[in-house]
Amino acid sequence: MGTLLTAQNIFGVIFIVIALVQFYFARNYARTIKQQGTTGPQTFAPMTTWLNYVSSIIFLVIGLSLIFGSLSH
Repeated sequence: MGTLLTAQNIFGVIFIVIALVQFYFARNYARTIKQQGTTGPQTFAPMTTWLNYVSSIIFLVIGLSLIFGSLSH
């Protein structure tokens, strides 16, 4: 039980939660743009959506590597 609550595991879980929230926001933004659009120009909408997806994947990889990676032991 003592090795379960290490700082690396706690930060790993935090990064995974951030990744899931970021993915949810990206998906919600993409749906909103697709259904309703915006009143202003959508120049940065595709780039914003893809950067949100990429950042969620990066957070997920960091979180999983903190929990299961070589740094965890």
